[in-house]
Amino acid sequence: KSPARSSRINRISKSKKRSQRRIKLIIQKTLRKMQLYASMFQTVWWIQAWYSFQTFVAMGMGLSGLFFPDSPAITLGGTWTDSKGKKMIAPNVRGWGVRNAIPALVNILAMYFGTREAYIIMCACACWREVFDIVDAAIENDMKKVWWFSHIPPGKFPPLGFFPPFLFLLIGDAATLYYTLVF
Repeated sequence: KSPARSSRINRISKSKKRSQRRIKLIIQKTLRKMQLYASMFQTVWWIQAWYSFQTFVAMGMGLSGLFFPDSPAITLGGTWTDSKGKKMIAPNVRGWGVRNAIPALVNILAMYFGTREAYIIMCACACWREVFDIVDAAIENDMKKVWWFSHIPPGKFPPLGFFPPFLFLLIGDAATLYYTLVF
């Protein structure tokens, strides 16, 4: 190769790289400006949409479990008898309802305050919840919930048809945590 040709190729290559960096920067700035809710730092719409969806589902399940524990949309049906002979409907559904409602409340507060710290707590809480869902599935030897979609019978809550695998939810939550910490 001649030195003139090599120099020309290097200039074109550098120019192409600069153009690609400019385009990437424009796309990043545009995506960062798109938000569903006002925040005190640059976040992106898809993080807010992800946690808005989780808030709807978790708060719906949590409040249903707290206030309508015998609802066919929540319980699998049936009664249990404790050691004293007392019959009860779904004895752990209220605790399960709190377990779902509190993270939804964290999401609402994080999006209301809109600080990076609040978003980090929101993302970390969601990751924590999914990790323990995976641990619970492993203890129950039901790893299908971790790897594959679970069918939700008609009339049950959440009305999604299928519940996503826990690992998918954990990856989504970890990605939002990483993005919030790094960008």
